[in-house]
Amino acid sequence: SATASHHPDATPAPTPAPTPVGDPATAAAVAAAAVAATVPLLKAQSDLDTKLSGVAEALRRIQDSERPPRHNPALAHRPGQEERIAELEKRLTAVTDQRLQHLERM
Repeated sequence: SATASHHPDATPAPTPAPTPVGDPATAAAVAAAAVAATVPLLKAQSDLDTKLSGVAEALRRIQDSERPPRHNPALAHRPGQEERIAELEKRLTAVTDQRLQHLERM
């Protein structure tokens, strides 16, 4: 005698699909896990924003200290000024790139 499991036209017994929001306790657990996973990302974004703001402010201060324009001979020979600007521009670029990479991963 053939059983339903060997019959070619028989459909297998349905297996219950896991439902992540089947009951309020599960929904609460899923929500708590999502929040817990998001907190470090938000902190990292906040830290990057703080660093970016600091570098941008330092760059603005240097640019403000250069006024009148650079071609002024009295300002053209400040020792280390060009190197400082180049370093801050590199740092600003690096922090901006880090932030963009972080946002792309979110």
